[in-house]
Amino acid sequence: MPRFADFRNSDFAAKNPKRPFRHVQGGLFILRRDAAGPGKAFSTDLPQDYTDVEFSYYLESTGATLTAIPEIAALTVKTNPGLGAVLDDTTVAAHPLSLESVHALDRMQLAGVTRCNLCQSWDRISPHGQCRSCESTGMDRKLWQILAHDWRAHRGGSALLVDVVGSLSTALGAQMFGVTMTTWADLPAQGAFALICAGTSPTPRDAAHLREMLAPGGLMIWPESAETRPATLVGLDPALRGGMSQRLSRVLMTDPVRLSWITRDL
Repeated sequence: MPRFADFRNSDFAAKNPKRPFRHVQGGLFILRRDAAGPGKAFSTDLPQDYTDVEFSYYLESTGATLTAIPEIAALTVKTNPGLGAVLDDTTVAAHPLSLESVHALDRMQLAGVTRCNLCQSWDRISPHGQCRSCESTGMDRKLWQILAHDWRAHRGGSALLVDVVGSLSTALGAQMFGVTMTTWADLPAQGAFALICAGTSPTPRDAAHLREMLAPGGLMIWPESAETRPATLVGLDPALRGGMSQRLSRVLMTDPVRLSWITRDL
């Protein structure tokens, strides 16, 4: 990156070459008061369009934790996919907005309105949760909302998609991942995938097999089930982390089932 040598604590990156750094987009940069005290403000040594990136990096280099707030959607004007992948009735602030997207935010507050975040169609989701335009389910739309801006995208990695709708495969394959789409009956025998995404819950045996194909830094995500729990897959492996994720949207008619996930350290 040009001008990186002018970043504060620039040697921190060299000492942590495998670390994925986060970036809080400058259009909606929310800080705790103690994170912007004396000597901890935006840099005055860099052009304006560098300052949010530099400050994000600087905060991480000092031990601060950056995180996303689901109700706030902030992207750059060049980010793909755009806001349409994540906006829903729970969004309270977004950037960058246009007259069209402001209208969309207002429309999503109306009773009975639905929207598909995969094909961007309005009022095409059936009472059973399937989009009549792209055939996505509430689980497909839930997965896309979470994965659309995952840091693993756009890095040339591979994704294994199991039992998901074609429109989700297309979206994740659009300049994001090299996608392999398959079914539970036809899982690959081996591989190394930055993303393993399942639209239905795996058996414990299939989940263990998929875990072995999770590349360093990779994410494996699937709908919660009683028989396949993240803690069981993580076991005593110090390189694995696991947990649960939940985000519900009335307008996207997302599936109420929580998402299970594990990651492998870089």
